[in-house]
Amino acid sequence: MERWGISSAVLRMGWNIRRQLPTVAPDGPHPPHMRRRARAGLALETLVVHRNDPHIDEGVVASAIGVSASHLSHILGKESLPHFETLLHVVRMVDVVVVLCTSTLCMKEVAGIVGYDETKAMDRLFQKWFHLTPSAFRSAVLRRSQIDAVSAVCEFRLQHPRAQVAECADATGIDFGLAARLCADAEGPLR
Repeated sequence: MERWGISSAVLRMGWNIRRQLPTVAPDGPHPPHMRRRARAGLALETLVVHRNDPHIDEGVVASAIGVSASHLSHILGKESLPHFETLLHVVRMVDVVVVLCTSTLCMKEVAGIVGYDETKAMDRLFQKWFHLTPSAFRSAVLRRSQIDAVSAVCEFRLQHPRAQVAECADATGIDFGLAARLCADAEGPLR
């Protein structure tokens, strides 16, 4: 993902949230630091589960795990986690990247799916964190996909000069129509 200007630290943080969840219950005969870690894990889990709700905030997550918003902030700080809003935006930005890479939805629909009320807020955060607009990111992904497709077809054609279009499409995992166009452009039409 680094090739599209995405900060690997941001994505790593988003993808590792699940790994940080503890297996200790938040109440019980455990040392205070273990209960705090368990509450932080429950907060992260609640955040991840409800990340697409546009009305999710620190108070909602805090009440869901049975603490006040200020205590949740204290817990996150003691566990060396970023502020709640930063965590929320991290998991949402990971979702934005996934949706942009896997769909053709307009930006307003993408913003709604990942939990932003306004496209402007998503655009501003995406630009701030990834140094690209969401549209520019999607274009870069599509260009990269097309370059990969051309490269795969050319490589297959070099190894199998007598292959038919269907064989080329199957071997490279490319749509038959695209494979036919690429094969026709490469060295003349295949049989």
